Amino acid sequence: MSVKTVIGAVTVLLGLTALAEPGLSVPRYAARYGQRCTLCHVDPSGGGQRTLYAVQYIVPMELSLQRLTAEEIAGIDPVLGKNLTVGLDLRTIYHASDPPRPGIDNFLQMQSAFYLSFDFARRFSAHVNRSQSGTLDVFGLAHVLPLDGHLRVGRFTPAYGWRFADHTVYTRELLGWFAQGRTDVGLEAAVNPGRFTFSAALTNGSRGAAADADERLAVTGQGIVRANWRELGAGLGGSIWSNHSATGERFDRGPFGYLTFGPATWLGEAAWSTNDPPGPGSERTSWVASQELSWRVLQGFDLRATYDFFDPDLDRESGTRDRIAAGLDLLPYPFLNLQTMVRRERYEGAPRGAPSAPEAVGDDTTWFELQVHLLY
Repeated sequence: MSVKTVIGAVTVLLGLTALAEPGLSVPRYAARYGQRCTLCHVDPSGGGQRTLYAVQYIVPMELSLQRLTAEEIAGIDPVLGKNLTVGLDLRTIYHASDPPRPGIDNFLQMQSAFYLSFDFARRFSAHVNRSQSGTLDVFGLAHVLPLDGHLRVGRFTPAYGWRFADHTVYTRELLGWFAQGRTDVGLEAAVNPGRFTFSAALTNGSRGAAADADERLAVTGQGIVRANWRELGAGLGGSIWSNHSATGERFDRGPFGYLTFGPATWLGEAAWSTNDPPGPGSERTSWVASQELSWRVLQGFDLRATYDFFDPDLDRESGTRDRIAAGLDLLPYPFLNLQTMVRRERYEGAPRGAPSAPEAVGDDTTWFELQVHLLY
C-alpha cells in the first residue's frame, strides 16, 4: 500500500470522528428507526439473517401492512434448537425491457439464500450464509470489545456505505459490492460509542476469490453518527476501501448519509474511485453516486424514487451514465414483500463502440421490474 493511500485513508478516518452507522439491507429502516443494523440482522454490516427480535416482532408488528395476532406471532419460530436458528431470502424477479435485453428479461430467480446461526456462548457465535450465486458468508463473532463492540473473523462483507438489497444500485454494482464480489476473508473490529459506530477491517483484498493472489492486505473503514431533533432525523458518515495488488492500486472513498422527516426518508451515497494500474499515466478517478427518496404512505406501503450517476473518468471526456427509477414497495403480510419499479438508464457523451472498457457506453434502456420476495 502506497504512502499516498495511507495518508488519504488516515485523513478520511480522522474526518469520521464526527460521523457514522452501517446500513441495513433496507437502509431506509435504519434511517427511520435511528438504530444500528444489529437490531434486525445478525451480520453487523446489515443484510442476511434476521435477529429473533426482528422475525418475531419488528417485521410482523412494525413493518407489515397486516399485523399478526399474539397467537400467530407465537407460531413464528426460527429456532431449531437451544443454540441454533435459521432464516432465508427468496427473490423472484420479472423483467421487461425496451430495447429487449436477452438473458435478463423474463423471469429470473434473483436470490435463494439460506442462513444458519449457532450461539455457542453468551458472547460468541458462528454464522453461515449460502446463496445460489455461490456467495458464502461464514464468520465468527465475539462481542468482547468495550463500547458494545465486536471482533469478527472469517469470510464476510466489510461495512462500506449503504448495503442496499438491490445490487444494481451504482454504488454497490460499480464499486464491486455485489454477489460474489462483496465478500472477503479477514478480521474486523467495531465499536459503538453512543450515537457513533466505527468499524475497520483487514482482509485479503481478493473479493469473491477462494484464495488470495498476493500477500498484500486490503483496508476497509467506516463510521457514522446519527442525531434527532423532534421529528427530524439525520445521519452522516463516510467509508474507505483501499487495496494494492499486482494489477495496481485502488482507493475508494466517499460520504453517505440520510435525512428523515415524518413519512419522508432520503438516503444518499457518493464515492471517488481511483484506479492506478502499472504504467505511467494510467491512473483514473471515477465518480459514482446513488440516492433514494421514499414516502411511507402507511405501514407496509412505500413509494420510492431513486437516482444513480456514474462518470468513469473525471479528467477526460469519457461519457456519463445515469439511471432514474420510481415504484412501489409493499409488505402486505409479514415475510411477503412485493416491489415494482420502472427504470430509465441513459448514456451521454460517449461514442458507441468506444474500445476502452471504463467508458460509459451502451443503449438507453427503459425497463419494468416486478419482484416477489419471501423473507424469514
